[in-house]
Amino acid sequence: MRILPFFFLFSIAYANVSARSMKIYVQQENWQKALENANKWKDEEPDNAEPYLWIGYIYSRLGDYKSAGLNFFEGYNKNPKFYEKKEFEKKLSISGQNLLKYDQFLIVLTNSAIQFYNEENYDDAIKISEFIIKLDPNNSNAYQIASSSYQIKAQKEKDENKKSELLNKSRQLLEAYNNKNPNDPKAKYYLALFYYDDAQNYLLKNDTINHKQSLIKAKELLESAVKLDTTKPEIYFELAEVYFELGDYKNASINYEKSSKLDSTKFETFYNLAISYMKQKNYNNALKALFNADKIKPNDYQVLYFIALLYFENKDDKNALEYVNKAISVKETSMAYELKANILKNLKKNEEALKAIEKAEELKKKGL
Repeated sequence: MRILPFFFLFSIAYANVSARSMKIYVQQENWQKALENANKWKDEEPDNAEPYLWIGYIYSRLGDYKSAGLNFFEGYNKNPKFYEKKEFEKKLSISGQNLLKYDQFLIVLTNSAIQFYNEENYDDAIKISEFIIKLDPNNSNAYQIASSSYQIKAQKEKDENKKSELLNKSRQLLEAYNNKNPNDPKAKYYLALFYYDDAQNYLLKNDTINHKQSLIKAKELLESAVKLDTTKPEIYFELAEVYFELGDYKNASINYEKSSKLDSTKFETFYNLAISYMKQKNYNNALKALFNADKIKPNDYQVLYFIALLYFENKDDKNALEYVNKAISVKETSMAYELKANILKNLKKNEEALKAIEKAEELKKKGL
């Protein structure tokens, strides 16, 4: 029988001591000592995936989810079999008692990806979220984190080819998730946002055909999403945005209204609702929407100006003058003074109207 060299025999014995010591410290919840011995075990058996499982677990108990995620990831690269549910829970056990359930492990990984994302470490956010997807292909959070990280990296990328590659990865993740989860409204919502962003990029390039096609695709996805979930104001809002951009102001106002009933705190919803009603020449409903916007965000110049304009259109010159003066008190513009001049003419205040016209001309020269 071949005799193993003494140093190798000593190495095995020492590794067993490190593993056993680590488990004793885990039972005592002495996490720093447990981590120290787990790292010794890892150094002694660098090709063994099991120490990485324990290090990941210990870091999770210390609340260091980033380090937990990275160590779990390293262990997976060494032996993916350890990350099958049954095997994973068996490995992370002492005396047959499991310490970390598989669904808890996935939550740890999600927390890791979120922390990396929030700290703008998008490379590691992608690494961990794509790791989650391998283990749990239906995990919506992982797809969202990875996709969003790729998009942010694309925004910062100056090389157009690399930017396009990053955006394609983001799209592929969203489409894969949507295909795997056809009844998840979130999948359709986030993919629709991607197509809507695509539409804006095409618009900047004056590519009207692809601009419209991307908007139609976004509309189809959002319409499917609201059929699956009628409780999310953000879905109705984005659907309204798409309808508005397609020139369908009636459906835009319908969906802005639905969004506002579910969330009455968003300024943009009421402001955009007002614009969609103005496009339809429905000035009464536009005014109602503007007053709601004014409650949320008082003294917004554009809101005050439009209120004045709509009162003027309704031939209510007294209220029109009140609100145009409010608008001017926030910001002086040539448009506001021109409107004021027209209101004053209606009120037969010709001298004041002339002064307002002069002020408008003065501001025009300044580009205001």
